[in-house]
Amino acid sequence: MGMLDNGQGIIPQVVFEVSWEVCNKVGGIHTVLASKCEAAMASFGDQYIFIGPDIWREEHDNPEFNEDTGLFLGWKEHARGLGLNFRTGTWNIPGSPQTIIIDFTPLIPRKDEFFSKAWEDYKLDSISGDWDYVEASLFGFAAGMLIKSYTEYYHIHEVVAQFHEWMSAAGLLFIEKEAPYIATVFTTHATTIGRSIAGNGLPLYETLTQYSGDEMAGRLNVRAKHSLEQIAAVVADQFTTVSNITAEECTILLGKTPDQITPNGFNSEIVPNASVLKNQRIESREKIRNVAEAVFGSNVPDDVLIIGTSGRYEFRNKGIDIFIRALAKLDKENPQGKAVLALILVPANNYGPRSRVVQRLAGENPEMSGSVHLTHNLHDAGFDPVLRLLEEVNLDNNEKRRVKVLFIPCYLNGTDGLIDLTYYQVLMGLDYTLFPSYYEPWGYTPQESLAFGVPTLTTDLSGFGRWMAPVTGDTKNAALNIAPRMNKSDDQLIAWISTNLNDFSNYSDKELLQAREKAIELSQKTLWKDFFTYYLLAYQTALDAVSLVDRPMPDRVDGSAEDGRMKLARSSDPIWKRVLVESEFPQDLKGLEDISKNLWWTWNYEAENLFQSIDPILWEQVEYNPIALIRQIPLGRLMELETDVSFNESYRRVYEKFKKYMGRTNPAPGPSIAYFSMEFGFHSSLKIYSGGLGILAGDYLKEASDRNVPLIGVGLLYRYGYFRQVLTITGEQIAEDIQEQFSDLPVQPVYDEEGQWVDTQIAMPGRMLHIRLWKAMIGKIPLYLMDTDYDANQPNDRSITYHLYGGDEENRLKQEMVLGT
Repeated sequence: MGMLDNGQGIIPQVVFEVSWEVCNKVGGIHTVLASKCEAAMASFGDQYIFIGPDIWREEHDNPEFNEDTGLFLGWKEHARGLGLNFRTGTWNIPGSPQTIIIDFTPLIPRKDEFFSKAWEDYKLDSISGDWDYVEASLFGFAAGMLIKSYTEYYHIHEVVAQFHEWMSAAGLLFIEKEAPYIATVFTTHATTIGRSIAGNGLPLYETLTQYSGDEMAGRLNVRAKHSLEQIAAVVADQFTTVSNITAEECTILLGKTPDQITPNGFNSEIVPNASVLKNQRIESREKIRNVAEAVFGSNVPDDVLIIGTSGRYEFRNKGIDIFIRALAKLDKENPQGKAVLALILVPANNYGPRSRVVQRLAGENPEMSGSVHLTHNLHDAGFDPVLRLLEEVNLDNNEKRRVKVLFIPCYLNGTDGLIDLTYYQVLMGLDYTLFPSYYEPWGYTPQESLAFGVPTLTTDLSGFGRWMAPVTGDTKNAALNIAPRMNKSDDQLIAWISTNLNDFSNYSDKELLQAREKAIELSQKTLWKDFFTYYLLAYQTALDAVSLVDRPMPDRVDGSAEDGRMKLARSSDPIWKRVLVESEFPQDLKGLEDISKNLWWTWNYEAENLFQSIDPILWEQVEYNPIALIRQIPLGRLMELETDVSFNESYRRVYEKFKKYMGRTNPAPGPSIAYFSMEFGFHSSLKIYSGGLGILAGDYLKEASDRNVPLIGVGLLYRYGYFRQVLTITGEQIAEDIQEQFSDLPVQPVYDEEGQWVDTQIAMPGRMLHIRLWKAMIGKIPLYLMDTDYDANQPNDRSITYHLYGGDEENRLKQEMVLGT
């Protein structure tokens, strides 16, 4: 490798692929990377390495990451000596590629240093960036540092680093300045400005040429992200995007035309053979009909045409509104045709299957009440956009109606408690899918439909639709229909789709079978084994660009083999490593851990004095946090405490007092109480308060515990709490944010009966906000705390619980919404 490939260009020795969605499912990029992996490994094998964020540091193990401490041993010690904190292993996807996940949080104190340098080098505007921008940028910088370290350690000459979206682009800027001998590729799957324009209900494509990207970035408050994306597109050795329609966005909004289109392929290996597909189709149709009959309370004929739409809950961008209105028009204007059962497969804020539907499926016949569309219970159903529009257009699932609608608002993972089929299994039971999206840079859902033999509809505003248009020849095709949405009104599009649906419903069984066969045939034109050649061309062109200029690499920094190749297998050479040995806490003093995890000690001075007596200097260093104290007690001091008569007497007295206090029964008479507050003040080691309101709320919980009143507290767990005021060397007062490590706090995750971390969701415009639950014990009173700073959320939503009373008015409103759940 590294030689010319028959004159086609230089082939990379190593390819790094960097994304916020490596081992971290957020959106469609996760699917792109995971499905592409095997095609990439067919070209590069173990020289294809993913880099993603390590965001599971304080909770359960990351289910997508399998750690392998034996990878890259010598280099890891070298890189960690440079201050990089990361883990090595494999990503739990087909191909099991080698993967590095980075803990970027140690770089937070250096954020000003990085952003100042980026301003000097590129005039990067980072001032307006919120914490989602800061965290993603620090991840990018860390990835760039790691790639530079790896390349120089193994002295590799043909290296490509591909960075996806603005979330990783800071790494590309770092490499261009600090390691220009590494070829860079920047890929945007959707421009920040384009998504923001469409997401705010503004016309995008109709007036695209009238927009200024810089001006709209200011109006829509995404200036920092736009600046990073724009600079990365300009300075990368190759700038790519996924479709022609997104390329038009880039040209206008970023001022840079992509060098290469790299369309998204599909991995056909996940599709079962024809026999299994046929049997699954029969099974899935039967299950769908049974569930529909249980919800409707009426018969669904065997020959019903089952159609569906799916995707993220982006009501307008994904065309869910158009889908519903087209169904209503079909039902009103063609009421006598074949029965149509329309499924809306969009995850929303559900809380489990409807019990009466479950009973009906079990053969019981309870009287139904509530929604005539829902399979699962939905929080705030009265405000749900789908249900409100169904009511507005009078799709009421009356027995006499031709069109009936079933709303399945859950993730189809096979364990939802009602459907109990995966998304692909449900897909195999459909006759037709429709995705009339407005903003769809590519569009995996229609691509998946074709692969599973399901005819589909997309629009000429989707990247996939535009890519396939020359293949189908006609926008109205039995297997792939491309609805004209460009420069069309909603009414025109609705009429087109309604007519198309009616025509499709009149197909004979033979015509439907031919359409399914044609769908599979068309899907073969979008496989990764063919589409990956576009990536290869981008890699080769990037390496060619590097080879044309003088970008010398420093001398080798290790003593590895003469050919300078990386050590991809486990090393058999002994390597001395620093090892952190955690002392085993003496069994006789285990009660100290119980006391430290309950804030009872904060108003029991004998308990506080007990912790202080363990190590007064360390007690002050850990800022009077007993959990941190216990974790850092030197082994020698532990051995002394075991034989310290005075200490043991104090310990036993305090522990007996604590157990007696917690063992009280017979709660005070009266109703159960839930106390909600934005802040609770108990002690400085749990920074979820700022002043009198918090202290008052904390005192209420303490007093309720002392009086054995049945009460629970409900609040928020802030990642940065409130700021700390410090003085600079010149005497200037500034605010300093300190990130909380939840593992050092007296809080524990709340798990359900199946051992899953309890979370809930709120329906936000075009997306779901996920909230996870923690518990702190205030004597006998449980205080439930919620936070949004985890990978299930979009970056903007993770910052909702960053700061107490932080952010603008909109963020304050979001915090109050979270508290009210």
